[in-house]
Amino acid sequence: MKHQPQREAVRRANQNHGRTLLARDDVIAVAVGLRQEKGEAVPEHVLKVFVERKLPREQLSPERILPQFVVLPGDQRVRVDVEEMQSPTSPPLHSPFGLEFQASDELRQYRRPALGGMSVAHYLFSIGTITVGVRDRRLNGAPSILSCNHVLARMNGASYGDPILQPATTDGGVYPRDMIGRLTRFVTVKFGPDSFNQVDCAVALPSRRNILQRVDFLGPPRGVRSASGVWVGEQVQKVGRTTGLTRGTVVATDAQLKISYEALGFGNGVALFEHQLITTNMCGYGDSGSLLFDDDRNAVGLLFGGSPTHTFFNYVEAVQNQLGVVVSEKIV
Repeated sequence: MKHQPQREAVRRANQNHGRTLLARDDVIAVAVGLRQEKGEAVPEHVLKVFVERKLPREQLSPERILPQFVVLPGDQRVRVDVEEMQSPTSPPLHSPFGLEFQASDELRQYRRPALGGMSVAHYLFSIGTITVGVRDRRLNGAPSILSCNHVLARMNGASYGDPILQPATTDGGVYPRDMIGRLTRFVTVKFGPDSFNQVDCAVALPSRRNILQRVDFLGPPRGVRSASGVWVGEQVQKVGRTTGLTRGTVVATDAQLKISYEALGFGNGVALFEHQLITTNMCGYGDSGSLLFDDDRNAVGLLFGGSPTHTFFNYVEAVQNQLGVVVSEKIV
């Protein structure tokens, strides 16, 4: 469903109007998506506005009615389409009900060298997933472990050099026996009404060469997808510590969204993110950090949040640029 001119108009509409719409209390996310008709996607790019509960217009007070169109310079109109979404959390806290549960016990056990998809976390945090082994540009290309900030750095709360366990404590990991490496750095997640983030990620330096640049079941990334080249409707897949290998569909791109970090007692409430990727539900608690692949096994996203209806990813291209790591040199 590739309609480039139409999609570019919707992207501009998101840039011009997205933050105003997201500022509404009832709006969770604003993104580029496809119009829904009788529950099915049709090949028309629209500005998607996601809300907790979609009500008929006649049941809404005037101030809660969303516009049917937004207008670009030159009087070009872009359709607005409203869709339901359960509010996301980071990490995702829901159980993987409804997913085909394929997680192998091997993903939760001690393994050296470790692979993407396996259990990992800061020694004082519960559980997460290794994204993949990467090369750290700031350490002369040293093999390193990539995952989320909230997994490896306890949501901005860790110190550089803190121990990282594989498997994580929830899976029986014990310090110092199961230490795989130490925290190198993280990109700070900012909170506040005017602070928009693009990534929730961190990197750790393993002891010896205890990480491989591949994901269990799927192998090494062949390349990294350019953020601008990811399309709504694409089929994608990931491997995570909790749900194993799952498949899903890209629901929206270029998303601006609100996500809560409150549930596990760290963070300062709701954080704002921009330029994110939204898929159908592909995850459960413990899958934070999972690497999203397309069907050609190119790296697309890094899983950082979820809800029972949707899963949320940073673009890998942004992770590479902001953290200073290399998932793959090839941009496709």
